Amino acid sequence: FFDSVEKMQLSEDSSNNNPYRCDFCGKKTSAQKITRLWDLPERLIIQLKLYDFKYDTQRQDYVSTKIDTPVLYPKILDLNPYISKYNTKKKDCQYRLCGFIRHYGGLQGGHYTATSVNFDGEYHYLNDDEKPGHIVTDTVTEDEPYILLYERVETSAFRDIVKAEEAKQ
Repeated sequence: FFDSVEKMQLSEDSSNNNPYRCDFCGKKTSAQKITRLWDLPERLIIQLKLYDFKYDTQRQDYVSTKIDTPVLYPKILDLNPYISKYNTKKKDCQYRLCGFIRHYGGLQGGHYTATSVNFDGEYHYLNDDEKPGHIVTDTVTEDEPYILLYERVETSAFRDIVKAEEAKQ
C-alpha cells in the first residue's frame, strides 16, 4: 500500500514524452511534475484497482483480467510523512480502518460483501446471503478488498480503540 503512495509522489520529467507549454511565452519546455498531498478529509475512501484492461491485437478488442495481487493495508494509516512540507496548517493525518468492501467474481458479475468496525471495536462481516457475524481481528488485513474506508483518528469516536491497537503493536 505504502509503495503505491510513494510511487504516486515521485517526480515526473515531461521533457521527452509530453513537453509542457509555457503559459507566458508559448514555447514547449521540460517541466517537473510532482504530486504531493496537501489537505486530507475527515474520512478517506480508497478504491484499489480491481481490473486491468489490455488491448488484444489478435482479437482486436480489449480484454479484462481481475487483479488478484494481495495488498497489505494497515489498520492504522499514518499519512503524515506524505503531506507537503509547504503546508503550514497541517492537521494530524492518522486514520483508523473502519471498514472495507470486497468483490467476489469477475467483470460480468459477482458478489459484494462488507466488513465494518462496530463501536465495540470488533470487526463484523456483512453478507446479504448470511447473517452478520463477528470475525477475528487478526485476519482483517489478509482479506483482499477493493475499497478501504478510513476515518481520521483525531475526530474519531474510536480514539481509545486506536490507542489500544497501537499499544498492542
